[in-house]
Amino acid sequence: MLALCRSNNHDGKTPCQEIRLMINLSGQSVQDARLFGYVEQQIHQFGIDPGMICFEISESVAISNFVHAKRVMNALHSLGCHLVLDDFGSGFSSLSYLRELPLSYLKIDGNFVHNLVSSPVDAAMVKAVHEVGQVMNLLTIAELVEDGETLVRLRQIGVDFAQGYYCGRPIPLVQLRDRLESERTLEVKAA
Repeated sequence: MLALCRSNNHDGKTPCQEIRLMINLSGQSVQDARLFGYVEQQIHQFGIDPGMICFEISESVAISNFVHAKRVMNALHSLGCHLVLDDFGSGFSSLSYLRELPLSYLKIDGNFVHNLVSSPVDAAMVKAVHEVGQVMNLLTIAELVEDGETLVRLRQIGVDFAQGYYCGRPIPLVQLRDRLESERTLEVKAA
């Protein structure tokens, strides 16, 4: 996968910050003492801009062994990678740890987003998570966006990004690379 990232680095012609690859880390991965060394070695071996990579760690994994998860997240952040706290809001009882993590994004739990339009309580939860993100200078991502009405409501709240089948289905990284190369070819022809 990292070799594909390098092929889309565009030699500085297109800012890498426009491309972010979201990689979910399981609880087992976060607990693996070899994770940081492996990621660091792969980034250097393939010449990847670490700013292209966002590691997603679920809230439950982050708080289950907070000291270790924080150490791993700080190490990945020191490489220049971005971090996403996934499923945020599912563990609202433990908000104090949020201040201590080197995050770039908060991903709002899809259980709140799914019923956003029909449930005033879920809408309030989404708004609250977004407001916490704003105060902390974090971008917010709403997951499980499955219809246009939900997307409109998220825009009204001010959520920064949406993820879900309405926005686009997941595709293999090779197809993403091909799509980006095709778009780059069209831009060159248009210029």
